Amino acid sequence: MSKLTFTNAKGEYVTFDSTGESYRLISLDGTGGAEADVQTQKAPFQDGATYVDSSMNTRPIAIEFVLRNRDPAALAGMRRLVSRVFNPKLGVGTLRYEFDGFAKELEAAPESSPFFPMGSDSRVPGIQRATVDLLAPSPYWTDPQTQSRPLTAFVEAFTFPFEFGVMFGSEGDHVTIDNEGDVDAPVLIQIHGPVTNPRIENATTGEFILVNRAFNADETLEIDTNPRRKRVESVNADGSRTNVFNWLDLDSTFWRLVPGENEIKYSAYAGTSEGTVTVSYHNHYVGI
Repeated sequence: MSKLTFTNAKGEYVTFDSTGESYRLISLDGTGGAEADVQTQKAPFQDGATYVDSSMNTRPIAIEFVLRNRDPAALAGMRRLVSRVFNPKLGVGTLRYEFDGFAKELEAAPESSPFFPMGSDSRVPGIQRATVDLLAPSPYWTDPQTQSRPLTAFVEAFTFPFEFGVMFGSEGDHVTIDNEGDVDAPVLIQIHGPVTNPRIENATTGEFILVNRAFNADETLEIDTNPRRKRVESVNADGSRTNVFNWLDLDSTFWRLVPGENEIKYSAYAGTSEGTVTVSYHNHYVGI
């Protein structure tokens, strides 16, 4: 049994089930086999070429399904719903595929509105066969669940005999994150004050993000390292956002989690144990 759900940018969705009566999934092409461009370079008189890198192309998705309803008006309404959900003008939506007790998701946009053939083998009373093609800008399937790891900039390894709101010299927190996917996974970093000059490092790759800024207890900073939507934003208590890309140290890099274990370290120039950071990510897969 398998189930496929597409949710568009407006939150409207339709679900196809391989055993369903009304919206039956017939086939899904595009779960594997994403093509890659192999980059090579060739020196004069060299036999063959030298491998440089491989880049994954966009992923095409083809869905075939059948709509069933004995009421002609209801069947027409089902066609209308499918057309509205797969409206190409709405851009990228989320495709969720459930199979064998697993679930994976993919961001994809309809390449056209659904096609409803008129032939005798496609449209008969009570039955409508249909197809729709999607294109995934990112070829990677991901886990629906967000994996999150909290860290504290200052671990209270010692205390002062008097009340003192800021601690110096205590060791920053660290955690090992296991990226179980096939490729590097971007992260969403959320920094909560109070903290001064927080630094989040992927010690496995040697890359770090350093923020030259002091944060109060009611301030939050979000850093998204996804190459397709890099951002650094300050989130106010009322939910409003401000672009603060210039707060990052010039040597900072938008690091990602490499496949396997990643040692993540968090430290700061000053702060309290209430100043925390959360590192969130999704595993990415080249095929399912």
